[in-house]
Amino acid sequence: MTFVNGVAAGRELNVVDRSGEVLGIGYSAGNATGLKDVAGGDGANLDNSVYLAAQTYHRHVVHPDFPQWDQFRINDRAIYPQRPSHHSEAMPARMAGRFACKMIVVSCLMDEAAVPISADYYRRLVANELGDRIHDQFRLWYLDNAMHTTPIVGADDVPPVRTTRVVSYLGVIHQGLRDLVSWVEGGVAPPESTFYRASDGQVTDPASAGARKGIQPVPNLTVNGSNVAQAEVGEPVRFVGTAEVPRGAGPIVEMEWDFDGAGDYPEKRTYVDGGEGHLSKVVHTLEHEFSKPGTYFASMRVTSQREGSPSSLYGRIQNIARVRVIVGARK
Repeated sequence: MTFVNGVAAGRELNVVDRSGEVLGIGYSAGNATGLKDVAGGDGANLDNSVYLAAQTYHRHVVHPDFPQWDQFRINDRAIYPQRPSHHSEAMPARMAGRFACKMIVVSCLMDEAAVPISADYYRRLVANELGDRIHDQFRLWYLDNAMHTTPIVGADDVPPVRTTRVVSYLGVIHQGLRDLVSWVEGGVAPPESTFYRASDGQVTDPASAGARKGIQPVPNLTVNGSNVAQAEVGEPVRFVGTAEVPRGAGPIVEMEWDFDGAGDYPEKRTYVDGGEGHLSKVVHTLEHEFSKPGTYFASMRVTSQREGSPSSLYGRIQNIARVRVIVGARK
C-alpha cells in the first residue's frame, strides 16, 4: 500500500454465470460471498487465466538494470521470452519514481500478492530521480509477519490459528496517514525508512530495532533459552520475551502471550508511558505448564502506539515472535 498525500484504492474481481449475473464480488476468498445463491443446475464460466498470467508476468518483462531480476537472467540474458510492458486504460503508464509530493510506502514482508521486492524496485526508481533529496520526500516501511490481508480467524481455523502467526497492518495505515499529514502540513519528518537488504528477489531486515529503523516494534522470544524446547506434561517452561521499538516509533504499550495456538492470548501485560521514553524496550519473563502432550507454537504479540495509549483503537502497530515447545507425556 502506498500513501501519496492519501491512500490507494483496492481491487475487485467479479465472477458471473452464463446469463451475466454477478455471483461473487471481491478479492481472493471474497469471491465466495455471492456464491451462496447458486442452485443446482446453474452454470458458470470461471476463467482464472488473467490471474495466472499476473503471477508470471514479471518473468517476461525483466528490467535491464535492477538486481531484483537477476534470478531470471543467465550471463545477462533473460531465461524466459521477453514481451513489451503491458499498459491499459486502467494503468496507462509505467512507474518512473518521479513525483513532487511526499510519499510513504508500506510493504508487508509476508505479502503473497504485492511481493516485497516490488517496493524495493520502486524505491530504486525514486532514488534515481531524487538522489540525496529522497529523505525529504519519501519513506519505505517494511513490516514483519504481515500479509496481503488482515488476519481473521475463521471457522475452519485449527491451532495455531492465523492471529498467532500474522499481525494486522491496519495500525500502520492509521499512523502512516497521521505522519503524512504532519509531514506535509507541519514539516514534521516521520520515522526513517526501514533499513534492509535485497538479494535474489528476497528482502531481509536486521534483527534489532535500532538497526532496522522503520515504525514496527521488534520482538524476540525464547523458551528455556532457545527457540525450541522439550518438556513433559506439567513441567514448567520458562519464556523470556523482549521487545523494542525503533527511534521515533513510539512506546510499547502491550505484550501478550498465546501458548497453545488458540489465539486467545490469555497472558497480557499493559504498559503506560510515563513520558520519559523508558518503554522503548521491555523485557518480561514468565513460566507456563502444558497439560497435554503435543507440539505447540507459543506466540508473543507486541504492540506499540505513538501516544503511549494502550486503550486506543488506532495506531496500534504490532509484531509477533514465536517458539516451538514439544511436550511429551509424563514419564
